Amino acid sequence: MTAKKKAKPVVEWSAADLETLRSIRNAGASLDANMHRLPGKTYYEADKTARLLGLKHASVEVRGLRVMSDGKPRTAGQLAVEIGSSRTSACDMLHNASLPGVTQKVHVCGFTPGGRPLLIYVAGQGINEQPRVARSKAVWSSDPESALDEQYKAKASWWPRADQVVISAINAMVHAGRAAA
Repeated sequence: MTAKKKAKPVVEWSAADLETLRSIRNAGASLDANMHRLPGKTYYEADKTARLLGLKHASVEVRGLRVMSDGKPRTAGQLAVEIGSSRTSACDMLHNASLPGVTQKVHVCGFTPGGRPLLIYVAGQGINEQPRVARSKAVWSSDPESALDEQYKAKASWWPRADQVVISAINAMVHAGRAAA
């Protein structure tokens, strides 16, 4: 005869335990890192109970906007520390939330001083402040026309780029020495 499996005891969840589980999930915190707040419960029991109750993690955007709603200006790094996420996630969230339009939830209000300025965000719609770019002084030569051309020279990035098929055709013509058929 085979031995009967022991039935696992049913874990009772008190109202306080369920409220603790809700607060962990709403904060977006890791359930594994907060199991000390649920004594006598295993990770799997807590995860299963959370799924049965329909509790989901609060996203980085929800947590970030909740923290930003106090009106205090912050950089992405400061926000990441406050909500317990990576700096990259906080940067992505702030970038998307600061895009102009009806969905704008934060805006850039300034920059940190120093060598590499960081964006400072504040809650609410507004016009994103643009970085001040230091203009180089034009070196005046004997020909003021060339100095003006140098000062107001446009970047070549606005030129259209050729399609890969066009580039391949031109390369084929150059290598063949005649028009490619």
